[in-house]
Amino acid sequence: MKSILFIALFSGVINFADFKKSVISQSVCNVKPKAINEKDPLKSFIQSLAKAPMIDIPHGNKNLLKIFSAEWNLAGNKNIPQNKVTRTLESNYNSLDSTFFADIENRNQLIIQANYAVAQKLFSSNFIRYDDSLKLNKKISIKATAFQFGNLFKTYSLIVRGNRRCNDCEYPIHQAENILINIDKQNIVIDKLIVSSVIGSDLGSTCKFFFIDKDKVIHIKDFANDELTAGFKKYKQYKVSPNGHFIENTKK
Repeated sequence: MKSILFIALFSGVINFADFKKSVISQSVCNVKPKAINEKDPLKSFIQSLAKAPMIDIPHGNKNLLKIFSAEWNLAGNKNIPQNKVTRTLESNYNSLDSTFFADIENRNQLIIQANYAVAQKLFSSNFIRYDDSLKLNKKISIKATAFQFGNLFKTYSLIVRGNRRCNDCEYPIHQAENILINIDKQNIVIDKLIVSSVIGSDLGSTCKFFFIDKDKVIHIKDFANDELTAGFKKYKQYKVSPNGHFIENTKK
């Protein structure tokens, strides 16, 4: 076949220029086109955040900066009556809890119905939808607001709420989580940080609360409680770098 083609070309039966065009044309036709304009659910979600309302800084409950004991008894503990100190501790702690749920119920937030698969990429890995966690195309409500931390990126507060599957639990496990997420001008996630969460039931829970001060320092404290006692666990501070990363302050 090759020799026949060579003779045909050499004898002028086939014009070489026409032959070359034909080969190139067939090659182009045989190349499968790449998929373009495929809708990326995560990118679509990020683009929709542009409509989120702006929140002023400082933000949160300043009571977070007060001193908390490693453990104190709650009002429901009849075996150990409260004193002035423990009543103040419980009052401050309850105010943090109230602020957290006020943020969740804030009607001024942008509410986005996102696929659960998108939420999985943004929130903590142990956040599990109670009713249909395996149906990744199921919609979940994400509430969004915006903060101004820098000029090269945008910061959004995202809140999701649900229940965690627990077949052996006496009471349903409720959970809510609030993250800050920094997005660059190409709508790519730079960094994210869990700033508040509540996971637990009527028998006890673990909680994380935050406060952003006027200098844009993010203060986060962790607590735990059961039916009788509550206690402070740890305290962290973060600053946001000029390029949009959350940097922990280890020298506080």
